Amino acid sequence: MLPAARIDSPRPKTQPAADFPAPKLAVIAIAALCLGAYCQWQLRINNPSGRSTLVVRTVTTGTQIDRDGHTVTVTGSGLAQPDARRFQPNGAETYHFNGVDGEYVVELEDMADNCGISGRNPRAVDIIPGGMSETTFEIACLATVP
Repeated sequence: MLPAARIDSPRPKTQPAADFPAPKLAVIAIAALCLGAYCQWQLRINNPSGRSTLVVRTVTTGTQIDRDGHTVTVTGSGLAQPDARRFQPNGAETYHFNGVDGEYVVELEDMADNCGISGRNPRAVDIIPGGMSETTFEIACLATVP
């Protein structure tokens, strides 16, 4: 059993950081370096090129889908000119950006008259430095009357 604390006992002394023994500081420094190295290692595993990536998907539902697909155009400061690509009704494309992150505009075009998009079009997407951003266009198509 531990002895009871006395009310009149002096306050325990605290030790300033400068007075910590060198081995304790070394352990803290090594732990911080290892954590930083681990984070950098994880970033290289998930994105070995270090480039920023944008994945754009189209998901089309309905009774009479647009068989020839759609066009998706991406514009932003990291592109010399707009990047327009043809998409299948249910498809995905990956765009890579080297060093220019920020807000990009993604627009779905060339859609059949009987189809509509859920959500904003065009839409802004933030490109994360060295990371992956994604957006999905949900498209619903109705049957056309002959």
